[in-house]
Amino acid sequence: MRHQLFEEWLFSKDDLDSEQKELLNNHTQTCQHCQTMETAWNELMLQMDTKIWYSPDEGFAQRWQSRLKQHQILEQQKHAYWAFMLTAGGAFIFAIPLFLSVISASPLTEIWTAFYRVSVFAQYTQDLISFLLTLLRPLGILIPTALGLGLVITTWSGLLLWLVLMQRVHLIRSRGHDA
Repeated sequence: MRHQLFEEWLFSKDDLDSEQKELLNNHTQTCQHCQTMETAWNELMLQMDTKIWYSPDEGFAQRWQSRLKQHQILEQQKHAYWAFMLTAGGAFIFAIPLFLSVISASPLTEIWTAFYRVSVFAQYTQDLISFLLTLLRPLGILIPTALGLGLVITTWSGLLLWLVLMQRVHLIRSRGHDA
C-alpha cells in the first residue's frame, strides 16, 4: 500500500474498520515518520480537548457586519470624491482656454484652435485605423497565421539582406575611390 494512505488513516482513525486499523498499527510500528506524525497528532488533539474555547460576545456578528457596511460606504464615498475631483479638474483645465478665448481674440484663440485641430487629427487617425482594420480583417481569415508569420519574416529578412548588400556596395565604392 502507499505511504500517503497511512498518513490519511492517521487523521481519520474513527472511520476505519478493524482491518484498516490493524494495517495502520503494523505500519506505525515500523515507520518512524508515521510514528512521529501520530504522536504529534495525538498531542494536538489532547491540547484541543483541554483548551477552553470562548465564544464571542452577544451581537458580535451584527456589530462586525454594520462596521463592514460603514467601511464600504466610506470607501465608496472616497472613490466618488476622487472621481469628482479629477473630473472637475479636467473640466477646469479645458474650460480655461475656452473662457479666455471668449473674453479676448488673442493668442488664446490660437490655443483653442490647436486643441480643435488635435481633436480633428485624432478623429481622422481613428477613422483611418478603423478603415484599415476593415480592409485587413478578412486577410486574417484568408491567410493562415503560419503563412502570415512566414511572409512577415521573409519580408524583414529581405529588407535586412538588402541593407547588408547596400552597405557592402558602399564599402566597395569607397575603397575604389581611395585607390
